[in-house]
Formats: sequence, C-alpha cells, structure tokens
Amino acid sequence: MTTSPLASMDSVDLLASVHPGHILLGALVVLGVFLGVREWRYRRRIRRAVVGLRSTNPLTRAGSVDVAVVVGLDATASHIVDMISVETEPGVLDVVARAVAGHAWEPSSSRSLAELRVWARAYLEAHPALRLEGLESSKEPSDSLRPHVAFGSLPPDIRIPSVPPVVGEAHLLDRVAVANPHAAQRVSVPGVPQQFATEETSLTTHDGTPRTVILVTGAGGPAGVAVIRALNAAGHRTIGFDADPMAVGLKLASVGVVGPRWNDPTYGPELLRIAAAHGVQALIATVVEEYAALDAIRDRLDALGVATLLPDGTTAARCADKWLFFGALSAAGVTTPATGLGTANGIVGPWVVKPRSGRGSRDVHLIDRADHLPYAIAVTPNPLVQHRCAGREFTADCLVDATGAVLAVVPRWRLETKAGISTKGRTFDDAEVRSACERTLKSVDHIGPANVQGFVADDGTVCIIEVNPRFSGGLPLSLHAGADLVGEYVRLLLHLPVRPERLVHRNGVTMLRHFEEVYVG
Repeated sequence: MTTSPLASMDSVDLLASVHPGHILLGALVVLGVFLGVREWRYRRRIRRAVVGLRSTNPLTRAGSVDVAVVVGLDATASHIVDMISVETEPGVLDVVARAVAGHAWEPSSSRSLAELRVWARAYLEAHPALRLEGLESSKEPSDSLRPHVAFGSLPPDIRIPSVPPVVGEAHLLDRVAVANPHAAQRVSVPGVPQQFATEETSLTTHDGTPRTVILVTGAGGPAGVAVIRALNAAGHRTIGFDADPMAVGLKLASVGVVGPRWNDPTYGPELLRIAAAHGVQALIATVVEEYAALDAIRDRLDALGVATLLPDGTTAARCADKWLFFGALSAAGVTTPATGLGTANGIVGPWVVKPRSGRGSRDVHLIDRADHLPYAIAVTPNPLVQHRCAGREFTADCLVDATGAVLAVVPRWRLETKAGISTKGRTFDDAEVRSACERTLKSVDHIGPANVQGFVADDGTVCIIEVNPRFSGGLPLSLHAGADLVGEYVRLLLHLPVRPERLVHRNGVTMLRHFEEVYVG
C-alpha cells in the first residue's frame, strides 16, 4: 500500500512547505473580498436611502433620513438637499434638521453638506422646541449646531434650500422651512454692519402671508426707507442694501449691508453673496439704475431661490430715457408734452428744460421767456426741451402683475415737493387719471411697482410726463390711505393670490411730511 507524501507529513512540516508569497497572496484575496463586500453593502445602503428619500410616504422619507445619516452625510447630502427643497411635511423636516445637527462632527468636503448644515441651523433656531437634548437653551446656538463652513466664505452662487408653503393648509404655514429669522444677526460677513432685530417666533405675518426674508436695495433713498418700514411693520425680515454706509435704511432694516454701486463690476457677485449668506427669499429694488445689473444675474438669483418681479432692460430704458419715453407714449396715443431733443424748435412755451436721463429735480429749469432757452439748454447735460404742462400735478402709485395687468392705481395731488420728493400730498380718485396711468404702463410694458407723474388740466385733460418703474418716495401716503401696495407686491413675489380689497384706497387722506432722526452710538 502506497502512502501519500502529504499524509506522512505532520502539520508543522506541512506549514513549513507553503511558500510565504502564497500566504500573502491568499491574505490579499481575502482582504479584497472583504472590502468588496463592504463597499457593495455600503453602496446598497446609499441606494436604499436615496430611493427612500424619494418615496411618496412621509414615514418612509423620514426613516430614510436616519439611514442616510448613518451611511454618511457627505455621501448623501446632495440627495437630502434635493428632498427638502420640495418637502412639505413638517415632521420630515424636523427629522432632517435634528439628524444633520446631531452629526455636525462629521468632516465635510461637500458643498451640499455645507448647504445642508446652514439650512439645519436656520431651521432649528426657527423651531427652538426641536433643539437636541443637552444643547444650550440660550438664544446663542451651541457650537454643535454651527456649520463647518464660514458664511463669509460661501461661494456667491451657493443656495439655501427652502420649502414653499402649501396654500390652503394653514396648519403647515407655521412650519414652513424658511431661512432663519435671526441667524444672520450673528453671522460675520465682511463689510456688513450688523443690527439686532426683535425676536420673532411666528413664520407668518399678521395677515397670513408667509414671513419672508427680503433684500431691499437703495436703502438710503425715500422709496427704500418707505419699503423697509412697511415690510418691518408687516413682520417680514429686511436686509437693507446700499452703497452709502451712512444710509439711514441700513439702521432701520433688520440687517444693514453696505455694498458696491450698481455700476461697479462687483455689484452682481456681491449681491449674490449677501443674498446667500442671509437666506434672502425675495428682492425689492428701489433704484432704477440697478435694473440692468440685476437683469444680468436674474438666473443666478432664481437658482438661489430669490424671487424677483422686475421690468426688463427695455422697459427700464424707456422709463429712464425721457426721449424714448416720449416716443413710446406718443405711439400709444397717450397725451404727453411736446418734446424736442436738444432744441426748442416747434415747442410752444412755457418750457421745461431737463436732462434726457435724470433723477428728481436736478438740472431741471422752468423757462418762461424764449431768450432764456439757449442758456438753459447750454448748461443742462444732454438736454431735452418740453412744453410745460398746465394744471394740478399728481403722482399715482401703481402695481402691475407679471402678465401686465394693472392691479392698483392710487393717485395723489402733489401739494408740495422738495428736490422732486412729495412733502405734502392728498389722495384722490379720477377715472381719467386711472385710465391714463393704465395706458401709460402698458405702453412701456411695465411689470411690478411704479409711480406715474402727470398733470390734470382745468378741462380734465390728463398729461403724463414721467414713469418711475419702482416704488415712490411718497409711498407712505398710499399705504396709510389703505392700499397695501408693498404687502400685495410681496404676495406677487411669492406667487400667492393678490387680494384686490387690500389695494383700495381712501380719498382725501392728506400727508404732511416731516423729518425724523435716527441715532447711532
């Protein structure tokens, strides 16, 4: 009987006969299989979490959030961001915010995770009852809730996800995930002077409109101040934006931001950065010259979730350029003064000589004698000569929706003006004035807020002289007379139904404007 050599070897001899390289190779194979199975299981869990996040069942979505967190936020953050951008169930949002805050220790190399942490911090501060056990109960958040990225270093196009309200379900409105009403007050953004606002807990205004973070440009002008005050009174959060660090609106807004002028090449990028840092949801521009710069970044504002309703560049040009404005109104059959470009030929006096493009009453000359015209034309930059209308001067605050439908016309007599700003006024109503304003706004294809200026002659003829495609400095009178132009404009921005009854004004309301001081330091 023949015995196998291996059978005759004991275990020690057998082990000694195996080549060390074979042992290493075997170990590597086993390790590779182990790592492969582990990676397969990891990717399967990610896929399961992603599929669950898209489920129609809110319980499944909430459970999938926990799975996603365990798998790793860095790998699943982009999918969670996509989910909360359309999520309407408050319970699911609660789960996301707490889960993200509870894993703030996890290192991040993902832009999506930075966005998610910014959102979670905002959401938890807006819903203090959801704070994790053991966290500080003071208004200053615990370090464990702070995102691992500084606001000031966020790229200009980073987006802060928000959830739109579900119209018709009032119980959900108070749980809408909007940008934190208070976090921006504690955020260090270079060049942004901070001001603390009153703490608010409700996420709806007194009339049921979702409380919104709104950036107002031109915070130092009369229109910007009027808009900021109206928004503050309604309960919205305001971010005042102006190139002048001494602009009074910066002190009236919830947060004041100093930025470049509209003609500075950094205007667009800086505005986007500020909008992202403060979770801005809507923008109201009160400076017409900014429209062209805003038009250039409209798509990026949309990507950030910043709602706008602004006229396009052509409309803004028609209104800002008085020669183009004269042509548009004349073509539409709207009565407007006879106008000459740089000449008074064919223009019957009395006259007004003004810059072709200008603001307020700067470089405006009222001429009664023909021999004074050459001097006025010579000293006026890019001069325009118009017949001076007779009658009572008026301004009408108007609001036009995205389709071009005129929703409101609130006319007021300009009883007294200083530097082009109405200091005394009285509301009235007149069918011919309303009709002339509506036809004027349609002739220039305007949308959004506007103020139309003109005269009513003794025979009732209405002559239109100007349109400012923005809110006016005399806006407080229209608001006090009952026409909530600012509030309904916000609803247009949020794609909510406009309430016509809130755009009706009372006649005979008189405004007597006076100075009011704001003290700092």
